[in-house]
Amino acid sequence: MAILNTIKKGYMHLKVGGAYIKLLPRTLATLVSMSDGRSVENAIDELNRKFVFKRRNSSEAGICTPHYIMIMGTLVLQGANADYRQLFSTSDLLSKLKFYDPSISNFDEGKCVITTNNGDGNAAAIHCYAPEWWGSNNAYYQYFYPGTSSPIRVNYCIHYLKL
Repeated sequence: MAILNTIKKGYMHLKVGGAYIKLLPRTLATLVSMSDGRSVENAIDELNRKFVFKRRNSSEAGICTPHYIMIMGTLVLQGANADYRQLFSTSDLLSKLKFYDPSISNFDEGKCVITTNNGDGNAAAIHCYAPEWWGSNNAYYQYFYPGTSSPIRVNYCIHYLKL
């Protein structure tokens, strides 16, 4: 009688007599079936097809799932003698989101979180604070310290919930 067993490094093993046969994850997925009779391998393949990775250009890439978009990139904010600059307008964000999922028709700031950091601490010794949504301007603004008129490189990650 064969018995599934887990030994050494979490791999599944099939015990046949006194010997173990190591099952690779893909092999195991074909052996195990779901309640509707489909193999786990088919279910995994179906899920993987729903995850889409795209590269917009050399400065931006993103991942789109059925419920979520994550976009990572870098940009240079041009100088203005202040301690904040406009990071993204609503139209900028809608354009970015539509590239990864063309079905998106409007931008909802309540479904968006943006994180940033200083993209080049050697060129500009500044500290980036969390971006802030300005409803009066329909845009996200990046705050930093100290204020400067020099261009600043900012790395960003946009998280957008599609539900």
